[in-house]
Amino acid sequence: MPNPGDEGTCFEFRDSVDAEFDPSSGTARRVFTVGQTEITPVMPLGFPNFGEVHPRYPGLFCDKVGVQERLGPTMTRMYALYSTNGRFTTVLRRPGIDLVRGYLRIDPERGEVSVPFLVATTRRVPMFTSNAQGQRVQTENGRTWEWINLPRKSVYYRTVWSRSVDVLNLDQSARDYITSQTGQIHKFPDNNFYMMLAPSMTQKTAQQGNSVYTIAYQWVTEPTLPIPGLPAQPGDEGFPLPSSYTIPPIVLENYYVTSRYPRPPFYNYQVIPGAYEYTDAATGIVFGVPDVYVVDGFPDKRTTLLGWQTLPGGPLDDL
Repeated sequence: MPNPGDEGTCFEFRDSVDAEFDPSSGTARRVFTVGQTEITPVMPLGFPNFGEVHPRYPGLFCDKVGVQERLGPTMTRMYALYSTNGRFTTVLRRPGIDLVRGYLRIDPERGEVSVPFLVATTRRVPMFTSNAQGQRVQTENGRTWEWINLPRKSVYYRTVWSRSVDVLNLDQSARDYITSQTGQIHKFPDNNFYMMLAPSMTQKTAQQGNSVYTIAYQWVTEPTLPIPGLPAQPGDEGFPLPSSYTIPPIVLENYYVTSRYPRPPFYNYQVIPGAYEYTDAATGIVFGVPDVYVVDGFPDKRTTLLGWQTLPGGPLDDL
């Protein structure tokens, strides 16, 4: 009769099939004593396969296996992790054999965007004249208006799509294509737009003509942001008009300047001076009132709508 640690054997350690089940998180862990020192494409009978259903809990599937500790020259303690949603598939097992792809994950993520927000400010401008001796003498003070940008943070929640796939013999042209798609905006079958992030590429095996790489792809999407809105204006309740000077109507109408339109996904805010001009009656100074527009940042040169379809490993082929 074989004993734990004998070559080619697999024994579950104690009763981990029940002892390490967490119903609150939908995860489980099983521990085995295996008669070999590393994970190989062909494992001893009784060791779980990737995607295999948990023997006690049908809703859990094997996401990941690994080596926990070496117990002897030919004996190793190994583990298997199970979940309901593929949360342990960041690192794949058995490249090129039974782990062609991990589960597709869609996770929420908090994001921020900086929204231009211009506030009218005033400063005094000294006015000079020349006296009889030809000297410059300050006679009065004028006033000029300027708009300073105090950007506000707009919080939104986006989704992150991720999947790891194994690719056999990832050559230079394939790596170059992956690099060319980084930062590109793709359109998925759900008709939403996603920006591809820089993936990680890890060489898992290094055999001549049979090298396997794990590529972890990620995309992010953004919602349409609403119009930012404005706080209380001078003269509104809680914001009395200053008594030391008069705010010209053109300034009062544009005391705050920000985007007046919803921001579509992957658009950029840009401050562009508008066409308003105002001449101060006291000083004769002419100044412009800047306006703010949402400038097209999509679609642009970063857009390759179907670029995801030809990525090595076909990470989204089953969409």
